[in-house]
Amino acid sequence: MIRLLSAVAVLLVVIATPPIHAGQTISIARAPGVTPADDVTATSVKVAAAKLTSSTVIKGNALDSTDGQLANVLVRLRDARFGRIVETQYTDQSGMFAFKSIQPGTYIVEILGNDESVLAAVQAAAPTGAAATRAHSGKVIQKIAELLPQFVGGSADLHPSTSTYMTAYPPIAPGAFEGRNFHFGIREHGMGSVLNGIALYGGFIPFGATFFVFTDYMRPPIRLASIMDLGVIYVFTHDSIFVGEDGPTHQPIEHLAALRAIPGTSVLRPADGVETAFAWTTALARRKGPTALILTRQKLEPFERSEPLTAEAFARGGYVVSRESGDKPDVVLVATGSEVQVAVAAAKLLAPALSVRVVSMPCRESFAAQPDAIRDSIVPRQAKVAVVEAGIQQGWGDVFGQPLLFLGMNRFGASAPNEALAEHFGFTGDKVAARVREWLAPASPAGKR
Repeated sequence: MIRLLSAVAVLLVVIATPPIHAGQTISIARAPGVTPADDVTATSVKVAAAKLTSSTVIKGNALDSTDGQLANVLVRLRDARFGRIVETQYTDQSGMFAFKSIQPGTYIVEILGNDESVLAAVQAAAPTGAAATRAHSGKVIQKIAELLPQFVGGSADLHPSTSTYMTAYPPIAPGAFEGRNFHFGIREHGMGSVLNGIALYGGFIPFGATFFVFTDYMRPPIRLASIMDLGVIYVFTHDSIFVGEDGPTHQPIEHLAALRAIPGTSVLRPADGVETAFAWTTALARRKGPTALILTRQKLEPFERSEPLTAEAFARGGYVVSRESGDKPDVVLVATGSEVQVAVAAAKLLAPALSVRVVSMPCRESFAAQPDAIRDSIVPRQAKVAVVEAGIQQGWGDVFGQPLLFLGMNRFGASAPNEALAEHFGFTGDKVAARVREWLAPASPAGKR
């Protein structure tokens, strides 16, 4: 399992009295009652210069035996003066660690949470209520920045619009590298290349943000990230025609299909705050290959699920939002991102005359990679499928072999408020319901529906 370089420092107790001298070993143990999730400050250890040799060791135990989680906990040694990370390692099976070859100075020993504790904390912080998914993502980013000191990133001159600025941390600037926020400037290609360099260097989880339509400018570094299996994260906002008044030049149409076409790139288009948090944890855990989060500008209303979303269900790429009323569905409405709430509204209008299942598919690539049995449990192969997505159809016919109705875009958008665009292009519950009814209606003797 590829591990995250995880989480929050916890309070440490120095058993031996600092300063220590050459050849002397000290022991570090966790303070009583403190767990890896607690946000407190680690204590420092002073290493004296007197006859310092490479045998000087900072040694300790990450967790006490009552936790039952001694092994594979991340421990980090940081230079207290410059903030530089000197050494990072995982504990052994008994929870022990030892930092060697220490130079004179003052150090901070940090015991960090394991992978699962970080991901669970991010998922638990999932935003709720009505908001754009870019706004939900902004809240999740603040939580990730709190938990992961190595999480760094920025935007191509668009952080207010992409909601990607980590508010508790300063920007990176000439001579000031202690910050976490990059001001990349209006240069998507350069931003993508810098992210690749950071990922290649190691030790960091880098992300970069811009409007989705501007991914055309950074396609080469995205391809290179995929070729090199780099765990870069992209935050692409303003994801569809619902950008609105900016008009066709700023409204992505073919971009979802184009990004999905890059081998090894995982494309996630969440539908609400819960899916946005799960999309972020998916990206954090995926350290081989780039991951793109595709987020809305417009506010999305929350929708009800028949059962709470789990990490296991999200990892399959698609899951059932609401189930059919009968023994089997007459039609399955599959949607992504902002169109999930439209599909939910359409399903309510189609019932009870039709038995309708609604499926959210935040990651088409993950769904396509599932075994047939899992895919059939989500979208039965004998069921007719209607896909609702504000983009072009390319690729959806490869996912579903059954009869398919695609409700999307086959032209560029227009300049108007997003509500007017939804009405004009058919992305409302009543218009989707009408199209599905027409499609499912039995053919007339003349061969017309």
